[in-house]
Amino acid sequence: MNLISNIDGTANDYIEIVMSLSNALSPVKSQIGNLYSFPFFKDIPADQNGDPMFFLAQVNFEEIPHFCGLPDKGILQFYISYKNLIDPNTTEDFAIKLIAREDIDLMRLIKYPPKKLKHYPLFITPYHFNFHKRKMSVPVSENGFNDVYDEIFASREQIMEFEKEYFNRYARNSHHQIGGLPIVMKRSSKREFSLLQLALGNSIEFGGALNIIFLAQDTNISPENIKDIECQIFWH
Repeated sequence: MNLISNIDGTANDYIEIVMSLSNALSPVKSQIGNLYSFPFFKDIPADQNGDPMFFLAQVNFEEIPHFCGLPDKGILQFYISYKNLIDPNTTEDFAIKLIAREDIDLMRLIKYPPKKLKHYPLFITPYHFNFHKRKMSVPVSENGFNDVYDEIFASREQIMEFEKEYFNRYARNSHHQIGGLPIVMKRSSKREFSLLQLALGNSIEFGGALNIIFLAQDTNISPENIKDIECQIFWH
């Protein structure tokens, strides 16, 4: 079908992140924060009020399929202010830590003061990140092309055939990702690479409360340019 071919021509690689329960905590695995312990190295960043930030997630580059020039070694940690998880009117307050490969063996798990985050199941039980390299096309609304279906297709059967083919290729298993097009953005940005996107809320795969997106200029991750990373938090 020509429409599918045209959509395929817009597709680019991205990394889909699927969560899996973890029975064995590790200080070096890619994971999302939990309420009991988290990977620690040297210090915990403080927010604008001087309070310890909340450990959101970490990505171990060794676990990611080769993608878009990302480093193949090292760990990137993401922290945000606890207030960003409970107050939609709070300005994004975050920190990024890059842990070099020679320092990874020094990481350890430490206890974390419990927080009341019952609306975020990903923080209550330890989950690891599983990375899958996939293709993402230009966005198509959840209702497909309903507004122009009559102009494109001659019958309901053709519509069903197209939708089956499209969703077989591009249906998502989660809204957590690296790279690709952000699901939603709070404001426009000159930073074009989605370094990490998490959809948080009652659903483990698709969130439902807020999206947290970290944006970088490119995939050249270094101690210098992580200072230029932008965080956007969009509440639904």
